[in-house]
Amino acid sequence: MRKLTRSGDILIPADWAKVFLGVSRRGPFGVSDLLDIARQTEDLSHLRGWVTRPFTDVPATVIPAPFYMPDLSALWPKVSQSPLNSLHFFRSEIRKDLQHWVLEDVFFVYSRNRWVILRPDGKCGLIDPMSTALPTPECLRQIAEGQVQPVDRLCFAGDVSSTGNPGHFITDQLARAVIFRDRLGVATDAISLPMTQAPVCQVARDCVIPKVQALADGVILHVKRFEILSTVQYRGHPFWYLDPDTMAAISRPMQDLAKGQNGQGPCIYLSRRGNPRRPMVNEPALERALAAKGFTILRLEDLDGPAQLGALYHADTVVAPHGGALGSMIVMRPGTRLLELFSPRIGTLAYAGIAGAMDLRYDLMIGAKPLIGGQSGGWKMSPRAVLSRISELETS
Repeated sequence: MRKLTRSGDILIPADWAKVFLGVSRRGPFGVSDLLDIARQTEDLSHLRGWVTRPFTDVPATVIPAPFYMPDLSALWPKVSQSPLNSLHFFRSEIRKDLQHWVLEDVFFVYSRNRWVILRPDGKCGLIDPMSTALPTPECLRQIAEGQVQPVDRLCFAGDVSSTGNPGHFITDQLARAVIFRDRLGVATDAISLPMTQAPVCQVARDCVIPKVQALADGVILHVKRFEILSTVQYRGHPFWYLDPDTMAAISRPMQDLAKGQNGQGPCIYLSRRGNPRRPMVNEPALERALAAKGFTILRLEDLDGPAQLGALYHADTVVAPHGGALGSMIVMRPGTRLLELFSPRIGTLAYAGIAGAMDLRYDLMIGAKPLIGGQSGGWKMSPRAVLSRISELETS
């Protein structure tokens, strides 16, 4: 029989709990509705009487909307009838101020890309709605017994995305850390980034904000002053804001490192082969066609962090399926050609926005679903059409 929590778990991820309890097939990250369910299910009986309540009502605006907006109008005919998320570039209703929240005297627990911000009060307590998880009975027991680590100040730069994905770690989490440091004047030792095992993410962190604090997983912290940015609530990339100073603070030190690395050729293709998510079913055929045109076929995970950055910095043309590997595009030189290939099912214009802000020569193509069979979520891209689009980029 499945259980909502396992022995030793410190948190209950809200999205997993909603699936487990049948609230939704793919649960969002908020916790408020789960506390309502706690009155009706034994799985959450330890939280009966708990409520969600914002611990502060007075956020400060860090970057106001509307923010820097590159001209992506040429892409609209391609994306307007597609499932791609056009983000704020064509949707003014989601252009929100980037806000800074300060919470005093809270308990904070982070584990596996989820967290809870809480204030116990006897058998009940309060949870801030910016939380993405609920405490387990074990978590509450440790708090009651004083098994906590005191912290004077903690500025949380993480979010719900994988720290192994450069597209999220660099453009989301590292960007938040830079905003705390440069916009809000926070000392590096008060900023906490989740730990990452991805080589290029480690290199980016050490280049951009050395000595930043690594956020321990599963440790209960009692924080006097806890600070968080509003983008953790709706998974907004801080790079959606495309703040030139923040982007420069990340790109310059990473480019300085990349310049000293060897390139992998003027034209490169970033392969997704081996990645089970969104598989391109005819990717081997596309790679053969590109190799015949002189492209170097790369799997970035086969290179160490500095070499990954060097490959993108020295390239003149990059072709890549939409995915985390493009998080390292921040080192590309102005004028570099970038062709992004999308599954017909999912994707966002995040990298298109970054490309516009960096003055890259960007274009995109949307693939097709296989006619029959194929892997789950699979898609295909015409090699001939890709070669034609590359020629157009090279001559435009």
